[in-house]
Amino acid sequence: MRINRLIYHEGKVTNPYSVAPTSHFFGSTSQSDPLFWFVYACGPLPHTRGYLLFGSTLLSGWPVSTVHRKEASRFVPSSVRFFSFHYLSSASSFLHPLKMEFKKPATVLNLANIRQALVRMEDTVVFSFIERSQFYESPSVYAPNKYKIPNFSGSFLDWLLLQNEKTHSLVRRYESPDETPFFPDQLEESFLPSLNYPPVLADYADEVNVNDEIRTVYIEKIVPQIAAKRGDQDENIGSTACADVDCLQALSRRVHFGKFVAEAKFQNEMAHYTNLIRNKDIKGIEEAITDSAVEAKILERLIAKGHAYGTDPTLRYSQNPQSKVQPEAIAKIYKEVVIPLTKKVEVEYLLRRLGDDDEAEAQDPQRKTQLMNRLLSNSLW
Repeated sequence: MRINRLIYHEGKVTNPYSVAPTSHFFGSTSQSDPLFWFVYACGPLPHTRGYLLFGSTLLSGWPVSTVHRKEASRFVPSSVRFFSFHYLSSASSFLHPLKMEFKKPATVLNLANIRQALVRMEDTVVFSFIERSQFYESPSVYAPNKYKIPNFSGSFLDWLLLQNEKTHSLVRRYESPDETPFFPDQLEESFLPSLNYPPVLADYADEVNVNDEIRTVYIEKIVPQIAAKRGDQDENIGSTACADVDCLQALSRRVHFGKFVAEAKFQNEMAHYTNLIRNKDIKGIEEAITDSAVEAKILERLIAKGHAYGTDPTLRYSQNPQSKVQPEAIAKIYKEVVIPLTKKVEVEYLLRRLGDDDEAEAQDPQRKTQLMNRLLSNSLW
């Protein structure tokens, strides 16, 4: 289905995306202070009559009021079957495609933006695996106290990961809502001013942390599948650990992004998830968050990326092209590790979701109305 995004201004429809005709003219509106209307339309759809109108109270920081169905029908072309009209104080927000910005919560819980972010994370994970595949398994990197590190007890990998997180915390990396540290209690305070991101997730979101499981499964199941050979390479111990840190951080960000997926799904199907959560129906929640078709597409896409990114393009059509990491192994890791851990994060987050809302509603009677407005906003975007 093609999406038509149009701007209505002074009786004329213009189309900054060049995906639909710009020659439609609608009748004047009854707004007392009209500057712009935004039209979000899909269609036409065969065998469909009438319109579906979405509404919200806030979009990209601009005040919005919804035109009622009866009024909108006066100036919506009959070919448009699904639409929404919004009065905006400015159309500048729509001159460029909306993108995820953590300073704008509505864009973060936009399911389309979340999907795009997850696809980009696939690239990061695949490239990290390709870098790690240059080196041996290197069990010495993971052995506790194999190397005598001053004022530290643990593996070489743990020490390097901790130093990395301490350094990055100084430049506010872990203030970002999509970053989950492996050592949250040992981070440094940044000398830069705090960014003060607006809340997007529930207050307990930082407590949903499966990094220990990610680290364990990475060492035990993932490394053996992507390493060049078994055994140690003394000359590459440092390089191996650096590649491991990149892999772990890429996997952590991808898995914990499930919290944003869970919050977006909760707001889009609030009644359904509320019922499941109140009944502690873990199996029902798992079924609700699972889309087998989407998962199959992810695995298919990963195999394609594995072939594209991990093969010398000059050898792609030779009789024996050699991938740096077997694409099927990457898909298997996602299927057996990444997707299940992401679901675990989503379920853990959702099981506590009502407690957070109930407490907020007790303190703020308008909380329910605010949540409904956010739901309507996310159903649009």
